[in-house]
Formats: sequence, C-alpha cells, structure tokens
Amino acid sequence: MIEKRKIVLNDENFFYTLRINRRARSLSLSLRPGGRISLTVPGASYVSRAEKFLIEKSDWIIDKLEGFKEKEETSIFSHGTDAEYRRMKYEARRIIKKKVEEINGIYGFSYSKISIKNQKTRWGSCSIKGALSYNYKIAFLPEKYLDYVVAHELCHLKEFNHSERFWNLVGKSIPGYKTIRKEMRLS
Repeated sequence: MIEKRKIVLNDENFFYTLRINRRARSLSLSLRPGGRISLTVPGASYVSRAEKFLIEKSDWIIDKLEGFKEKEETSIFSHGTDAEYRRMKYEARRIIKKKVEEINGIYGFSYSKISIKNQKTRWGSCSIKGALSYNYKIAFLPEKYLDYVVAHELCHLKEFNHSERFWNLVGKSIPGYKTIRKEMRLS
C-alpha cells in the first residue's frame, strides 16, 4: 500500500509517501531532490510509529532537504529551459566544436560526430561508435571546466572506462583534473 501524507516538522509542512512493504525488516527513510520524502514500514502495525520516527529525525531531514535545495540552486543542471537551449545551442556548438578541435590536437583521436544536447544530468558522453555529446551549458562555464569535460569525453575514445590509463590520458591535457573533478563533483 502507498499513501501520500502530510506532517509538520519544525513548524513547516512536508508531504511524504508512506509505503507498507511486508518484506521490509525495519523502517526505511529516503530523501530525494525536490523535497521528496519516502518512508517504508514493514507492516500496518508500524504506521503509527512512522510519524513519530519522522518527528524524531526532523532536524536531520530538514538539514538534508536544505542541502538538496542548495545543490539545485548552484547546479548548472537546475537552470536552462528548452527555449534557452534553442537560443544558445548554435553558440554552444561553435564554442564546443572549437574546444574539441583544440584539445584533440594533443590527442589526435578520431570521432564520428559532435552533438550538443540539453541533458538534464550529464555534462557529456561518448558512445562506443565515437559520437561525442555535450551538454550545451558547458560552453558557458569557466574555461577550465569546459576544457575538462571536453578532454574527459575525448579520452573515452581511447579508453572507454575510468581506469588509471584513462586518467593518465586526461592528465596529458588537463594536469589539474583532480581538483577540477572535485569542484565539479564528477566521478
């Protein structure tokens, strides 16, 4: 059974999804970006404990949800409408294509095409067939981040993994990639 419920935590209204799952062994709380709270309980007898549990964890819940909000506000993925994408796509293509040619001058890799997309969760990707795809928003980031994302995807043309050999290739054109990677929170 799944039920939507409302609870007041620290004088704020929150909605959460209550799930009864007979296979669950204990109460399980999960939080997702956008303020989604989900609580799974092992059986109907635990429903009365669910609200108490949320109240006990209220400070932690609010802290985590605030962290999600801050991340969303500072993430380039949280901004950018379809209209903005259509308006900026051609300028982004010009900037990114130029950057790919510049950085690939170091590597000399072959690729089949470059696509510019309005991706919601990725900076870029590389297909096994050598197609490079980039989020249009990277064209408008500080240059060190643009360089990193372009080099990262280019290096996947040679190493389709994140092995030590892959990172050595990235380091060939982006010596400070470890710091940039941390700043961008990429893995």
